[in-house]
Amino acid sequence: MISRKLFVDTLVGIKKEFENRDSAEKELAKLGLRIDADRTPFLESMLEILKEVVPDPYDYIGWWLYDASDYRVSWEEDGQKIEKDLQNPNDLYDFLLDGAVKSTDVETLLADVPAKEYDLAPQKMIEQTDFLRYMDAVLNYLETHDIVIQIAQEGVGKYVVMGAKLYHQLFEGLRRPELGNEDNMITVEIQIDPELECRARQAFEGTGFTLEQVCEMFIVWCAHYPKDASKWIEGAKKRQEEREKTSAEGKQEPE
Repeated sequence: MISRKLFVDTLVGIKKEFENRDSAEKELAKLGLRIDADRTPFLESMLEILKEVVPDPYDYIGWWLYDASDYRVSWEEDGQKIEKDLQNPNDLYDFLLDGAVKSTDVETLLADVPAKEYDLAPQKMIEQTDFLRYMDAVLNYLETHDIVIQIAQEGVGKYVVMGAKLYHQLFEGLRRPELGNEDNMITVEIQIDPELECRARQAFEGTGFTLEQVCEMFIVWCAHYPKDASKWIEGAKKRQEEREKTSAEGKQEPE
């Protein structure tokens, strides 16, 4: 963690440098010269380092440098409105430090789910109690990570959540047909052996999905990723043929 003095000195130095550059740009403009004297890569790098070592995930430092008008922030906590004046960089340091102490490392709450060949995206799992306790942090995590999170009860997945960006990537172009207009509707009938259906429904218990939902997602996946789907179907067909061959050989009576 960066010291208070180093943080304040660095922040004030960056702000002063930006102000000097703005002033120089205005003076040159009076002479009819338009020169972009804005930020330099070195100052930008210094600013990014400062944000990382505090840390500052919501870019309060950038707000303080460029956008703040009255330097006041407010929020609700336990039903009460709290307001702070952050014009003094020492107060900004305390504010960010307090937030870092309260912030949650979402990665430590998530457990990797082993990838399967038919997964549409990487999956991680979190216990429902942790999800409810740190919901805001988990949802913020989803905004920047293209993953699917299973919400589990005692290690068994019950629900699935994903960010809107990933959802649209997976299901973009999928539209519900207008009800009552048969020209816009496609009917797909899937016949499943009763014994296989029973086994499938048992396998999906505790996943949060019904057999019908899985079939629908599979069709959508095939439509969006035909090459991957074709490869998977060919592999599944070969594995089924091998199982049937092995089963038939096992049933043959010895001569």
